[in-house]
Amino acid sequence: MRKSIVLGLAVALSGCQFLPGTDAHKIRAAEELVSAGLNDPSSAQYRMQHVTADGSYVCGEVNGRNKYGGYAGFNLFAFNNATKEALFFPNDISEEGASSQAIAFPKDCLNKASAGVVENLKAIEKNQDKVADEMEAQADRLDKMADEVSNSVSAELR
Repeated sequence: MRKSIVLGLAVALSGCQFLPGTDAHKIRAAEELVSAGLNDPSSAQYRMQHVTADGSYVCGEVNGRNKYGGYAGFNLFAFNNATKEALFFPNDISEEGASSQAIAFPKDCLNKASAGVVENLKAIEKNQDKVADEMEAQADRLDKMADEVSNSVSAELR
């Protein structure tokens, strides 16, 4: 009896994170509405979602399939919880109207996003260093093989 009460309570509390007003609920609602505006709503991929400190926006990055079926790349979004409208940070700031979009974008969303970008750049840099080391090791192996072939050919010609 006691086990069933504890189990029932655990199941009931596990769903509390999606109660209206919680950050998880706001993020889920924002994802549903942002996804609805994509070419292929079921293809939406999200990362770095968070609610701003004042709770007025859900921010993050979204990626979805374009009309050709390929993923377009992650794009910053800010979902206004009051108006239920999504803003997207322009990928190309030189496009017409892009600067006004960038100015209107909530600063809290940009601060968190820029921290994520810095972390991504550090990871890329680390990966590039690893690839460069592997390429150098491969070049050394190829040089050694070339020397061995050259020595072998020289020995046969004598």
